[in-house]
Amino acid sequence: MGAERASERASLPARPPDIPRSLRRPNDAAPSLLGPAEVHRTALSEAHKQRSGARSRGSAAKPERSLPSVGEPIVAIPKQGRERSWYLADAARGLLAAQGIRNAITACGLAVRRGSDDGQAHPIFRRERNRQGQEVIAVDNVAWCGSARCPRCGPLVAERLQERVSTVLVAVAERNFGAALMTLTVSRNARTPLAEVSRATGDVYTAMQRVRAYSRERDAGLIGLCPVWEVTAGKRTGWHPHVHVLVIHRDGIEAAVAAGKRLVLIWQSLLRKRGWHTADAAQDVRPITTLAGLDGYGTKGMTGWGAAAELAAGWHKEGRRPDRLTIPQLLGLADQGDRWAAEQYVEAVTALSGKRLFVVGPRVAAALGIASVVVEDGDAVEPEKRPGLVLGIIPSQVWNCAAKRRQRAWVVMQVRYLTDAGVCWEDVSALVAAHVMRPTDQPRGPPGRRS
Repeated sequence: MGAERASERASLPARPPDIPRSLRRPNDAAPSLLGPAEVHRTALSEAHKQRSGARSRGSAAKPERSLPSVGEPIVAIPKQGRERSWYLADAARGLLAAQGIRNAITACGLAVRRGSDDGQAHPIFRRERNRQGQEVIAVDNVAWCGSARCPRCGPLVAERLQERVSTVLVAVAERNFGAALMTLTVSRNARTPLAEVSRATGDVYTAMQRVRAYSRERDAGLIGLCPVWEVTAGKRTGWHPHVHVLVIHRDGIEAAVAAGKRLVLIWQSLLRKRGWHTADAAQDVRPITTLAGLDGYGTKGMTGWGAAAELAAGWHKEGRRPDRLTIPQLLGLADQGDRWAAEQYVEAVTALSGKRLFVVGPRVAAALGIASVVVEDGDAVEPEKRPGLVLGIIPSQVWNCAAKRRQRAWVVMQVRYLTDAGVCWEDVSALVAAHVMRPTDQPRGPPGRRS
């Protein structure tokens, strides 16, 4: 029996680095076995017993306290927003890594920027309240990639973009100018690569502002254009990149709408000269009368990742999908094992990397009395850090291993679950580390979720 226990302990992972005492949370009462029925005791507690035994050798025996076990790997999309974003970030990382792609998205949440007390860099876990007043687990000391195609950073990029758009429209109203929303598209087929059609639309949009007809519009009161680029995809229709443009005119809303309609004709003419086609019905110009009418303007492909993933799970179960999908919906379907969606998501990440998302040029900025704005994919973003309780750190090697095995959401969930129960941070860190670092031939991510 003793030999069996020695062999079992030898197979367990080495103890993680000690957590600095300044970051430990006091444990006022010894916790008892916790959790719902499906959360069961595992061999992880052996790691704690081994460490506790080593500390107590040569001292008087103390009663063994009961430790909670951790849950099984995630088999469903987490409901809480922070945990869900980590789950989807791991899904995106796995898709890109499988294609040999190493970029800012695959490194998002890994690279740290500040050192810890022991001279190494480790993620720091805190409790804070989000904007809705809910208590959540925040992870500090990790990088943010700033990509609009990242489940963690996309919502932050969208928030920043909406703030810039709001600044523009407030300035338009203050100066009694007019604004219209113009949507420009291009026809394509399902086999056209995204990089090709995206480059074509960008070139035509630039050329549109260099023709003589555009100069005449400026002479007649057109202040300028502010574009926001979006892209969706359909299995039958292929990629659908399009641009939403704020048309700003000094003579009011009606003049902005009229100028927008003339610009649509220029757009279509330039596309035809380059061998592309576009349908009249797909172009649109409408007046902007209130800020509320622009909710979600240009940001559909950056937000709603969790909702998209839940919808995708239903579509996968029912064996159907919409004709047009946003980037978050592509990732959600890819996580369900849809190969086409996985290929499209990877193509979008590679083809759109570094693309400008929103621009307010110097001429428009000067007329509105604001600073020039360029929002690019990959610009630095970071969430607002709210006051909260520091819980402790998870060693960087454990956190990075969790990313490779698609378990970062699981780690965050266990931190919340165990600290809610009053478990001291040293035990939380040990239990999580033992589970994540357990030797295995295959990643311990959600089973059945790979394409």
